[in-house]
Amino acid sequence: MRIIEAALFMNPEPMDVNILARIAGLGAIGYVEELIKKLNENYEKNGNAMIIKKIGNSYQMTLRDEYFNMVAGLAKEAEIRSGALKVLAYISKHEPIMQSELAKVFGSGIYDYVKELTMNGFLHGEKKGVSKQIRTTQKFKDYFSIKPK
Repeated sequence: MRIIEAALFMNPEPMDVNILARIAGLGAIGYVEELIKKLNENYEKNGNAMIIKKIGNSYQMTLRDEYFNMVAGLAKEAEIRSGALKVLAYISKHEPIMQSELAKVFGSGIYDYVKELTMNGFLHGEKKGVSKQIRTTQKFKDYFSIKPK
């Protein structure tokens, strides 16, 4: 259940239930949907602002409507969009990482985020075969006040 939750949190786009099943190592799509239902029940019970919505055959973690309107303006003010920020967090934890691996985790929408983050100076990519190896830059470390180990 936590793997599905983490995948939905990290991916800014709706994720197909088949992809969620594969990531979680589950063969039964119905079981994945049952786990998502339990996650939503937990969110409701705990009064969380988050919810997992079904969109066609996909799922997306988002804010409940009553909270979304209250904070939607914050995303516009940020230098890094929330979806790109999730991708950046994943990259920083797993760097160096191949762009093709990111696409497996986040889907094809990842390419736009990598391009945006590279253009803003937070990422650097180096061609490796048919893919790119992605790393964070010094600007990333300075921006987030990350000290050397």
